[in-house]
Amino acid sequence: MKSLAPDGAPCTGTTQGLLLRSKIVGGRLIPVGKETDRRWEQGEDPSMVDSDLYVYEKHGRMPFADVSDRRRWRAKGVRAAIRKSGLSPTTVYAILEGKPVRRHTLETFRRTLDG
Repeated sequence: MKSLAPDGAPCTGTTQGLLLRSKIVGGRLIPVGKETDRRWEQGEDPSMVDSDLYVYEKHGRMPFADVSDRRRWRAKGVRAAIRKSGLSPTTVYAILEGKPVRRHTLETFRRTLDG
């Protein structure tokens, strides 16, 4: 899951060669509370009070397109993207809105529009 095969496909048990980095995109940020011990009350490090912690929400195994990619694809035209990719309008709109889609579908869309 952390790496891609040399051709950009997901790795399998028989993948060989120099692996590529997989692109990871965070979803919505959800602020959460923080419990600390009380050492800061006795004059130690006040930075322990920092409550700016975040938890990244999981979307399961389905990836979604990066914001910069979506802007670039939308600039080319939604109808042109539908025609060129051969995907359904519902799927193309889901990709352009940043909703999770199947990895193979996203890679097909990326390859046809950028390739």
